[in-house]
Amino acid sequence: MRGPICRETNPTFVRTPGPLGCSDAFDRNHPIRTLKTPMPLMVGGGDDAKNKSGTQATKAQKQSDVDAVAKLKKPNARKIKLLAAALDRVRKLNKTYETKNKQKDESLRLKKQQVVKDIAGTYKVGLQYVTGMEFSNRSSSGPAVTKGTFIIVYDDILQTPAYVASVILHESSHAQRNAELAARGVNRNEFGLKTEEIWKAIIEIEGYQLELDHASKTGISSKEQKGIITLRDQYLADLATFMGKEAREEVENGGLEKVRERFIQKQKKAQQP
Repeated sequence: MRGPICRETNPTFVRTPGPLGCSDAFDRNHPIRTLKTPMPLMVGGGDDAKNKSGTQATKAQKQSDVDAVAKLKKPNARKIKLLAAALDRVRKLNKTYETKNKQKDESLRLKKQQVVKDIAGTYKVGLQYVTGMEFSNRSSSGPAVTKGTFIIVYDDILQTPAYVASVILHESSHAQRNAELAARGVNRNEFGLKTEEIWKAIIEIEGYQLELDHASKTGISSKEQKGIITLRDQYLADLATFMGKEAREEVENGGLEKVRERFIQKQKKAQQP
């Protein structure tokens, strides 16, 4: 799930905001949890040893097994320009529907869906574990959500080709981890509230880290990267809350894979008849 947690978050799928924050009537622009200082970028399988501000990276995360970024490649300037133009067309068309208070129909939905799929394909975002990706005309407070291995995309994603590619690779990584979890014989639907929060934190930390580590290939802005750091750190805080500070420190030092593996082993044992 791409974005910070909002007040009406349910136990299974996080409701997330767009660029301006939560769109709840109660708390429109402020996520529940914030951290005063972001931690340094963690780099693994990515592009740079430092972020743009020169902050040193912590120890590497292993990302060689992540399909979403295995073949990720930044398109040439001409292709990016074409994708941006296509995105601009559907964004303007979408705005026209909203301005005229016209119900968004299937034709519009398919146009938006095709642009997103074209961008993901052009950037070579890995979708091996994604069983489906569909654009929804329904309003949402975030750009996308992954339910199991199925990605649902919303209007908030219609920003730039770089942003679209970054969000989709993030969601694709969730699909892979959810598929692997099921393949190991662990049923996520049986998770209690605490267990769900731990799994959510584990996969969200990875998703945001992937976005940061491959920012030079997607082309997301420094402002977007700073926002991603804040979101990632919220989930690091959640991990510390539900698994302890030692787990957070292990992840920050490159041990995300080990933390994830121990979690899966524990849940597999717990769900045995």
